[in-house]
This record gives sequence, C-alpha cells and structure tokens, in this order.
Amino acid sequence: MTEILEALRDIALAAQDTYAVIYNGALPSDDSMCMTLGPGSEVDIGLDYRGDHELDIVCNAKHGSQTAVIDALTSVYLMLSRMQTFPKGDGWTIHRVDGYSSPRFLERDADQFTYGCSFNVLVTIE
Repeated sequence: MTEILEALRDIALAAQDTYAVIYNGALPSDDSMCMTLGPGSEVDIGLDYRGDHELDIVCNAKHGSQTAVIDALTSVYLMLSRMQTFPKGDGWTIHRVDGYSSPRFLERDADQFTYGCSFNVLVTIE
C-alpha cells in the first residue's frame, strides 16, 4: 500500500504549484500537504491480496495564503485526475485515478486555510 501512495505522491509533486513536500498521513504543520487513504479504503491490502481493489485517497493542504493552498491542490487534482499513463510497481498496477471531489474548504485554524480533495484509484494486485 505504501508503494502505491508513494507513486501517486511522486506524480502529485510534479504539479506546478505545490509548495511543500506531500507527507503520508495527517497534516504535520503549517504550510504543509499530505496524502493518505480516505474513509472506506482497504487499509491492510498487501501484495498477497490478489485482484482489483478500489482505494479512496485524500489529499489535504494548509497554508497561510488561501490562494496558495487552492492553487496547489487544484494542480494536484488536475495532474492526478487527467493522467493517461499510470504507475505500476512490483506486483501492482494502477489502472485508473478518478477525481471525485475537487479542492474544497475544510477549515480555518488561526492564520491557516485547510482544503482537501479526493480520488478513487483502481489498482490490481497481481
């Protein structure tokens, strides 16, 4: 599972407007971004769980500039949801990445704006 998230994060980092490293898990600090499994995803699928699996992936970001966070997440959202060539690794292949929730406001904490977007990923464990 970690390899699949890392492959998607690497692609997302190529988006033009990202302003930070994209971490795995919760947002670590101010002016940061993260990507992790969303609610309902199969958390413990491993390479021994052969077959097709759908994963919900969320990407969240926060920044002091509302424009910066919206631009960064929009770039990531467009980059992933428009992919034509999908990554594959040792024992797994991504077949589809569908964006199903474009960047949306989540909260404002002191001087930080938090936004998030979501994707559905079809992956085959071979």
